[in-house]
Amino acid sequence: MRPKTKALAALLLAGCAPGLAPARAHDLDAAFRAPSDAEVRCRAELRRADVDVDETVRNGLAEDALRKASASLTLCERELSPDHLDTARVRIVVARLSAETGDARTARAQAERALAVFVPAEGEAHGDSVRALEVMEMAASAAKDYAQARSLGLRIVAIREQSANAPRLVRALERLAFACQKLGQPSEAIAALTRALEKVSWAEPEHSEPVARVRAQLGVMYRDTGDLARAEPLLATALADLARGSGEVEEVAVVASLLAALHHWGTRDFVRAEPLYRRALAIRVARLPRGHVKTAETQVNLGVLLCERGACSEGRPMFDEGALVLERQAGRDAPELARARNRMRSLGAAR
Repeated sequence: MRPKTKALAALLLAGCAPGLAPARAHDLDAAFRAPSDAEVRCRAELRRADVDVDETVRNGLAEDALRKASASLTLCERELSPDHLDTARVRIVVARLSAETGDARTARAQAERALAVFVPAEGEAHGDSVRALEVMEMAASAAKDYAQARSLGLRIVAIREQSANAPRLVRALERLAFACQKLGQPSEAIAALTRALEKVSWAEPEHSEPVARVRAQLGVMYRDTGDLARAEPLLATALADLARGSGEVEEVAVVASLLAALHHWGTRDFVRAEPLYRRALAIRVARLPRGHVKTAETQVNLGVLLCERGACSEGRPMFDEGALVLERQAGRDAPELARARNRMRSLGAAR
């Protein structure tokens, strides 16, 4: 059935269904009429503005994309109206890019305005509405309003649970877990990530990278609650699966560092911790700019461990180099650095 015929059939069916208002004349007109010149221009602007935001951010182009999307929004507001559906769709792109560039207030305001257009026209479960809710949730997290982020996250998860799109549900559960963790609700965060792991394991191969990423997050949550017995196998499996899929990349370094810290500071198993720290450090030295904070964090932790096992001739210079970078970035009293300094002082190795 052709699109306009389908639209007409849906409208006529709505008019005949018991308890529903008859189809309105302007809805019938919209089913048949060709888009206006203004709509054609604005839909072209929407296609131009509706970039792959994740890719844009990774490439460092978010600010340029935001300028272009804002110009598209101005055109659509003028050519159509501020409350036209196509204008609202461009508005969401502006909101998302605003969030990505650190303007949480603008992101939230634009997303709320778009949602006010989408819900009456399409319903809350429509993709446009959910997209607006997701940007609002992102803006709330950026503003550290984690209670609001959790509330929005629960709404999004409830909608996503009704669809067959497992990846989107998994991402919604991950964001909900983050808000819960920030609110000091670890049991709720663990429940969300456990559900995410169930869904992604159903949708993806057991040892795939998407499964590994959720498994690593769940491992971190168990570690943070002190349940090292559950955390260790989750992190170890995630590390092996990520390395198998991507090779020695930063994501592998992150999980290797987490697992190393668990053995170092948690179980005090230096034999297992040291090669994991060295692996993470090798990846970061090779792939990150000199003096990067993540490299420095690994140097500090490995330096402490080496001094603890009596290899201070290697460990102390490594610790000092990393600590100097961290001091510049986060200050001398940053919690991780303070813990490491206290340990070095107790060993008589601090300068």
